[in-house]
Amino acid sequence: MKGKNKHNKLKPIMKKSMLAALSLGIALPVAGSLPHALAGAIEPTINISRPVLNDDIYWLSHSSEQVDALPIMPSMPIGVDNNTIIIDLSTHFSSDRFTQLGAISENTNVARAYVTNDNKLVVVPYRSGKINIQLQAKNALSPEGEMIRDNIELYISKKGDLNGDDKVDSADAVQLYNYLRNMVTRRGFSYVEKNQADVDRNGEPELADMNALLSGYANQSLGAKDNSYVLTFKQVDDAPYALNGKLNGDLKVGATLTSNIEFFDPDGDTPRSMLYQWYRGSEASGEGKTEIIGATEAVYKITAAEQEKYLFLQVTPQSYSSDRPQGNPVVLRSESTVAVKQEDIVSLSPSNGSTEVKTNAPLVITYNRPVKINMNSFSSIIIRNLTSNQIEANYIFFLGNNFRANDNKVIIDNPGLKYGANYSIEVSNDAIIAADPDDNAYMQGTVVEQNGVQWTFTTQIPQ
Repeated sequence: MKGKNKHNKLKPIMKKSMLAALSLGIALPVAGSLPHALAGAIEPTINISRPVLNDDIYWLSHSSEQVDALPIMPSMPIGVDNNTIIIDLSTHFSSDRFTQLGAISENTNVARAYVTNDNKLVVVPYRSGKINIQLQAKNALSPEGEMIRDNIELYISKKGDLNGDDKVDSADAVQLYNYLRNMVTRRGFSYVEKNQADVDRNGEPELADMNALLSGYANQSLGAKDNSYVLTFKQVDDAPYALNGKLNGDLKVGATLTSNIEFFDPDGDTPRSMLYQWYRGSEASGEGKTEIIGATEAVYKITAAEQEKYLFLQVTPQSYSSDRPQGNPVVLRSESTVAVKQEDIVSLSPSNGSTEVKTNAPLVITYNRPVKINMNSFSSIIIRNLTSNQIEANYIFFLGNNFRANDNKVIIDNPGLKYGANYSIEVSNDAIIAADPDDNAYMQGTVVEQNGVQWTFTTQIPQ
């Protein structure tokens, strides 16, 4: 969920209060009727006029004068030390998950930004302007160490400069008048606008700010002689990340691969379903890999087509962000190629192709490891009389009354076969599974679909 700041509600201003602006101690000037007061040369650093506000950075307190208490994660305070901003990044980029924290200022002439050894973001503003500050951290849980980037904006304006021209003059008074008037109509204002309109710096734009602006201009406490600046941080909508992905499962035909991956959005946007696409390829680098048509889920059952191939899963993270809903895809690769499938069935009783089989002979499949019946299968075991082309038994799997698994054997009840007939015992490939939950494999059935002969035999002729 994207953290929404607790914006202070603006005090309602009645229309009659707008008229009062005209009867203040100093009359409201007409735009351009007063000479502007140039900001003039500034000192190497500027004085930060508190409060410093935050617009929609979910892990940061909304004001330097207030520490927010969130139920999930406490907001980090905006520290102000005369002409420097100090913000602790340890909540946003925790040390157990991220290393090598850094910050890059888009324009160091406007403000410098860096991260200290104890993971504190330090911002030193120099002059008016809007810049992007890119926070960076390396993913400590990945061997590749992906770099995570979180962009935030910083707006710096001279106190009393509402229109952003770096001057304090009558145009700013008109701008403030329009702002206060539009408060009645409930027009939406950004936190940047609200912070600039708060001339008296009491944390809330209101009619008294008009008096503060005009009085400050008249006594020259605003303008060229005042080195105080208003700062507002704002979240930039960044794309989400897919981190620490891993493929799990045996690399053999019939086994199912699953994927684990972590969603991370530096803005706190709510995650959506990931986009998945599986590939197979002969090169570990993924060069020349081909898309597996229809394989668009987080899990994949390996087929014979993947023998001696690498498997790749491309994962694309998605969020409910309106501007950057989709992040860059990441590709997970199997550690090795899929093993050539070994025959799961060790022996059949009666043996395949045998003759003179007793009509009441035990019907047993012996596997190379312990197995169990897949009761979720909708398959059945079919005992078919090939001579008459009749089905003499059809055992439904989810009932499971006429067959059972015992260690590495599957025993099928013999319904009593006909003399001198040719039979097939048909078991599908999803009917029997490995008993070991870590094996996660479907065992070979007796209906051989490629390069083989299914299980058949002939019963004896009575003497």
